[in-house]
Amino acid sequence: MKTVWKLFLGALAFSTLPQAAAAQTVGCAATYCQYQGKITRAYINEDNLLLIYFEQPFDVAITATAGITGVSNGQAGSYIITDNQNYSEFLYSTALTALAAEKTVIMQFYEARNSYLKIDKIWIYQ
Repeated sequence: MKTVWKLFLGALAFSTLPQAAAAQTVGCAATYCQYQGKITRAYINEDNLLLIYFEQPFDVAITATAGITGVSNGQAGSYIITDNQNYSEFLYSTALTALAAEKTVIMQFYEARNSYLKIDKIWIYQ
């Protein structure tokens, strides 16, 4: 009977690991931060600000690890459309594709803009 309980408890503990690991979806290295996960929406306003929202917000304090300052909003990554309109179109279309197909994306950030991490790269992961 003890063996059955050990197997049950082991399986229960193992099944909760992915949920615990997903709690922090943004990680930072020496010079950049990276998000890996699903996105919940893409937003554009008349001030040319594009926001791509993360599935879960992250603790903005971790951006200091990469030397990125000025981040006070951990809900989304941002891009100013007028900085590079061609890139903006590709960025937005990639985000919409990932949203429609419910795919995981990876985004990388090297600086902050308007209190958000500025999106430098995006790709669909799976």
